[in-house]
Amino acid sequence: MQPSPLLLVVDDAEDVRLSLEMSLQYEGYRVATAPEAASAFAVLAAKSVDLVLLDVKMPGMDGIEALPKMLEKWPGLPVLMISGHADIRTAVEAVKLGAEDFLEKPLDTDRVLVAVRNALRRRNLEQENRNLRELADRSLRWIGESDTSKKLLQMSERAAASDARVLVVGESGVGKELLVRRIHAASARSRGPLEVLPCASVPVELLEDELFGHEPGAFSGASQRRAGAFERAHGGSLLLDEVGELPLEAQAKILRVLETGTFVRLGGDAPIHSDARVFATTHHDLKADVAAGRFRQDLYYRLSVVVLTIPPLRERPADIPPLIRDGLAETARRARRLGKRMTPEAEAILAARPWRGNVRELRNTLDALALVVDGPVIQGSDVRAFFEHRERSTPRDPFEAPTLEEFRNAAERMYLEQKVASLQGNLKRTAEVLGISRSNLYKTLERLGLKPPPNSAGDDSQK
Repeated sequence: MQPSPLLLVVDDAEDVRLSLEMSLQYEGYRVATAPEAASAFAVLAAKSVDLVLLDVKMPGMDGIEALPKMLEKWPGLPVLMISGHADIRTAVEAVKLGAEDFLEKPLDTDRVLVAVRNALRRRNLEQENRNLRELADRSLRWIGESDTSKKLLQMSERAAASDARVLVVGESGVGKELLVRRIHAASARSRGPLEVLPCASVPVELLEDELFGHEPGAFSGASQRRAGAFERAHGGSLLLDEVGELPLEAQAKILRVLETGTFVRLGGDAPIHSDARVFATTHHDLKADVAAGRFRQDLYYRLSVVVLTIPPLRERPADIPPLIRDGLAETARRARRLGKRMTPEAEAILAARPWRGNVRELRNTLDALALVVDGPVIQGSDVRAFFEHRERSTPRDPFEAPTLEEFRNAAERMYLEQKVASLQGNLKRTAEVLGISRSNLYKTLERLGLKPPPNSAGDDSQK
């Protein structure tokens, strides 16, 4: 349970300090007190104070002199000034210097409590806004120190300064959508929406409706007007995610919108203007698709005014260490626990892996390592044990094998595992089904690193 706010009362009058302390504690606040500015600064340095009630007139450093020093050292700290009637003008000046409000002596308890609640509420709202901004900024960060990443960021900044269409090419998981979001956020259209149409996951029969929307009665069940992606993106940007998956018929209709800037809703007849900047992403080689007749050449040229190619993670190993550090910090932030760090040996093991799932696979791996490894440091032995366990529990795809010999071994291993399991571990029966001797089967299992099942020793009696 989160503790109640801690309030610091700073006043040279003991009766004022005691009165405020009692009233505020009665309302559930924690209270610290100080008779003058020097001891107040000591309290602020030692404790996490949520609000200060500061007297204007005090011996030594007065409140007007102490206020700017407090706000300089603890920016955002709410300060309520306490003043006598003769000090009202001074208190008003203090508000101009950054104080939240002022309270006139003799203090009215209800007025004090209202001022405290309002100041804490404003502070909480400001903190929530800062958290939201930080979250938005974090979601748009491109993590990487390789020359490739630096060049990509430079090119994306240039793309953001224009309104040209951008095609982002790369394998799944490299960060294509992230790069598009960065460009949109840095562009003149950042106040407008960024609509994302996942071309690969929208059924063909629904594509036109998703793109252009429909009028009431356009088809069975269409009871009201619905805006499509081009209409929703008006004034902002539209991302055609994995555009290479679009059928040719849909490609032709998108080309028409790009050429004319207009479209018609399903069931409608009036053209609608769309001022949307179009981005596209793909893992395809669209030039090869054009040559094979799978993608329209004229649409390719329309979409590829600027082409940004993101290499796979395995081709930019310099990006892996910063991605590891950021990934572990993000995992800790989401779990609200202390972050873990990784030894250089562990980082080197991760940097040497192929990462066919790219950044997405690396992030998932870091989440898993942070969960299964005890202690604050992830060692190289932890990483090796993690992958050994995963490879034992998850059959490897033979087609990922780098050599023909490894392909044969992987395929043979998967085949034998499936056969032995289907026959409940009966190696005698397995050998008969495979048409080989039982001794030959044992040798093959040993060569492939497969252990005979526990019941295989007595399987002569199994039928």
